[in-house]
Amino acid sequence: MYTPASILNCDRPMKSDRYYVCVYMKPRYHYSDKEELLETMSRTNHGWPTGSGTDLQTGKRDMGFAFPDLRQAKRFLSRLSVREVIESYRINRIQS
Repeated sequence: MYTPASILNCDRPMKSDRYYVCVYMKPRYHYSDKEELLETMSRTNHGWPTGSGTDLQTGKRDMGFAFPDLRQAKRFLSRLSVREVIESYRINRIQS
């Protein structure tokens, strides 16, 4: 699982990324083209994908995104196409 500290090594500078969103995918969408949809939707809301992975113990597939402010993170999560793909999410604030 990705933590806010692991985002520091992503491609985008952290000086503008202040909120980390971790989403857990519904099992039927694991490794599908819906993962690319989430990446595209995050970019349209000024976010940046930070990585994805699968927890081998629980089998949950997660994806991480960084956003410059909470409003844009919530806008991303409120989109219908995003809500139908994700099972749950969590938002962490990154202290810089």
